[in-house]
Amino acid sequence: VVSTQSTGSYLLVQQKLKKKAMRAVNKKKQFIKNKSISNKNKEKKKEIEYENQNENESEDSSITPHQDKQFFLKKTSIFDNNKFPVFQFVKPQINEIQNNDETQINDETQNNGENQNNDETQINDETEKQNEKQNEKPNEKPKFKKPHTQNKTERKFVKSKYSRSNTSFKQLFVSAHSKKIKDKIKDEYQKQTSSIKSLQTNEILLTENTRKLTDSIFRMPTYKISQDLMKDNVDIQTARKMFQLKLTDFGPYKSNYSSDGKHLLLAGEKGHISILNWKSLKIIRELNIQQKIEDATFLHKHSLFAVSKNQYCTIYNAKGQELHCIRFLKNFEKLDFLPYHFLLSSFSSSKELGFIDITNGQIVAKHKLSNFGVELTHNPYNAVTLVGHTNGCVSLWSPSEKKSLAKIFTNIGAVNSISCDLRGNYLTVGGADNTLSIWDIRKFKQLYKYELPTTVRSLDISQRGILSIACGDFVQLWDNPFSEQVTKPYLRFRAPSTIKSVKFCPFEDILGIGHFSGFSSILAPGCGEPNFDSLADNPYKTKKQRGSAEVKSLLDKLAPETIVLNPNLLGAYVNNQNQKQDNKNEEKNKIKPKRKTKEANHRTIVNKYNVQFQTKRMRLQTDKQEPEQEEQEQEQSIKSALSRFKKK
Repeated sequence: VVSTQSTGSYLLVQQKLKKKAMRAVNKKKQFIKNKSISNKNKEKKKEIEYENQNENESEDSSITPHQDKQFFLKKTSIFDNNKFPVFQFVKPQINEIQNNDETQINDETQNNGENQNNDETQINDETEKQNEKQNEKPNEKPKFKKPHTQNKTERKFVKSKYSRSNTSFKQLFVSAHSKKIKDKIKDEYQKQTSSIKSLQTNEILLTENTRKLTDSIFRMPTYKISQDLMKDNVDIQTARKMFQLKLTDFGPYKSNYSSDGKHLLLAGEKGHISILNWKSLKIIRELNIQQKIEDATFLHKHSLFAVSKNQYCTIYNAKGQELHCIRFLKNFEKLDFLPYHFLLSSFSSSKELGFIDITNGQIVAKHKLSNFGVELTHNPYNAVTLVGHTNGCVSLWSPSEKKSLAKIFTNIGAVNSISCDLRGNYLTVGGADNTLSIWDIRKFKQLYKYELPTTVRSLDISQRGILSIACGDFVQLWDNPFSEQVTKPYLRFRAPSTIKSVKFCPFEDILGIGHFSGFSSILAPGCGEPNFDSLADNPYKTKKQRGSAEVKSLLDKLAPETIVLNPNLLGAYVNNQNQKQDNKNEEKNKIKPKRKTKEANHRTIVNKYNVQFQTKRMRLQTDKQEPEQEEQEQEQSIKSALSRFKKK
């Protein structure tokens, strides 16, 4: 039996739940209606704005007669009851506009007969603009054109130019086992790609380009163009850079430019030294040592330079004051400076090569050479020193190793001069056997070899890859000597006397020639780099910038242990799996002994048994001999004791 109170309470609860459900349904319906109304209002506003735009454009623009066949699209409604948008095709009313345009043009041509051509050009420009506006679709957003970018070939060149290593990050990532190493590899890959992209985009801003001479300029070959002819056809500023100094008393002279190309160092063999700002032709300092000078170079700035005398090497100030004297080597012959390591390298007549740290004045390394040295330079890519010997070899040295890294046999005779490319890919060697050879240092392979009428006295390579060769009193410039075999020179020049040294000026199209009768600077178009890095070598530095640059370079000084043939391996992740595979391959390649036959195995077994039998036999013999020896010793001892009782 069910009571009436329980049934009544149950019905009340059921009615309350129904009311709550109805309220929730009504709220949803109202929310949907408000949304639809707001969307319709927005659509109406867009239609009104679109119509106003079309009316303004129709008032300003005039339609050409060749648009009769075209149809314009016009929207009637965007969304009608959740259906697709409906479009209506409408023809433009062109006849009235066409007649008005013709009457205007006829009136203008009758009144202005002289300026008829100008009016026609203006009308054509207006019609072209109108066609562009009308052909634009109303709903599509304007497509912005991308800026001019580099071609695929240019991108590949930029990547090869700025990429540091050829290691594949995918192989390293797969071979790594721990997560920490994988995260490090990812970070390095991202940094390298971002730096290459930034450099690639910044190269577009380098607008200045080099311009070389061609045969079509003066209607003659370039090697026949003289310096006087170029001076007449050049502006005043570049003409001032072409000059000649007559110094016949203290020659021959060797020249050297500073890293920014602003200052010049001249060192005469008889003791004359001068530093000057060659662009303004102002002498900074001039002095006479009254000793024989073998070589002289600038250090990290133009206010410090090193000079090798008869016995020792000294470092001077720009005021001519002697700051330091280096005496760990005797009879210095050649000098070279490594700017990023602050090392001064030199070799002596006693077959010794040394490296000195200029910041401390201490000796970093001292090596013995196998033969006498003649020429000394360094590779600007990896800072490895190159020494040319009298036996025709070129040896590669590093201060961290006692032996030479490599040796290249270049000539039959002695090596007179060496020069290396800025990228560190190519090496040019001039020998005493009247030959000039070009080598690829990466492969240690000879590319080209030339025979010259006389011996090569000096060589140098410009920032743009032009080679200068000094033979006797002649200088020749070769263009692209590393990619093709040279058949004719780019430029020629004859000095007033025999040449001692040849040096290109950085960031300028000028070649400096030091000879027995002085110094001369000539014009060589297309040799210098037009775009310089203001943070590295800035020819327009102020005093503050020079001081801050010196401090930064000292803080960023590299250790001598970083001088290696392949600097990309420094700090790189070594793959252990590749080492294991190499060890396995070496074991496989080893010569294995031949397998023994049955007869050989039988012989070895017989020999083993024979050896065992002989050892047993020897032991038995020793066991028998030992008691007999003991008895004989006892008898002799007794005889010696009883011998005193014998009768005499």
